[in-house]
Amino acid sequence: MNDRNGCGCIKIRTPRAEDIPGIRRVVADCAPYLTNYAEYLYFRDLHCNGQTTCVAELGGEVVGWCSIFPAPALAPGRFFLHQIGTASRARHHGIAEELFFYLLPKLAGLKVLQFTIDRKNTAAQKLFHRIAVRAGLRLLKTPGVIPLLEGDSDDELYVMTPDEADGSEVAQFEPPYEGWRRHDGERKRRSISNRISETERTRDTRGPGD
Repeated sequence: MNDRNGCGCIKIRTPRAEDIPGIRRVVADCAPYLTNYAEYLYFRDLHCNGQTTCVAELGGEVVGWCSIFPAPALAPGRFFLHQIGTASRARHHGIAEELFFYLLPKLAGLKVLQFTIDRKNTAAQKLFHRIAVRAGLRLLKTPGVIPLLEGDSDDELYVMTPDEADGSEVAQFEPPYEGWRRHDGERKRRSISNRISETERTRDTRGPGD
């Protein structure tokens, strides 16, 4: 990933055990919105879910981290995004968005992706609205705040799902904020535009006898 905004050459890859101290530094830099767990828990994440975790590396240093857990016990095709964040010195270059899209093709059979956002964390809210538009996914949230989370957390549970997913999967969710209809309209227009472009490319590649 060559950053066009001057941050340098950023590499996104599957993490290794030796990345754990760097991962924890990134998480600590994202306080109070991410919780910095013990090294053992990050080792467990890499060992058990290594293919759905990734880091961003800049100059040999870990500057971004994303972890997503498969949750097949809840339902087939269900995933939970646990943490996503970038170091303060590497922000505003689209790294968090690229971390997500590095993992998206690895979410086999995706029907529902859940995650939480603190309602005070407007940067994360904007990030996931951009992701939803770019990926052509629906983004909704549950009403109310999740109870029993640590500290002064004010987290709300969100869900992201493909358009073709069973509507019953998200029937209990409501739009996250007033601007949702504008974002949803943009996402739908982009999805339609992509489908039209694909049709035109198909036509262009067909020979006269096709």
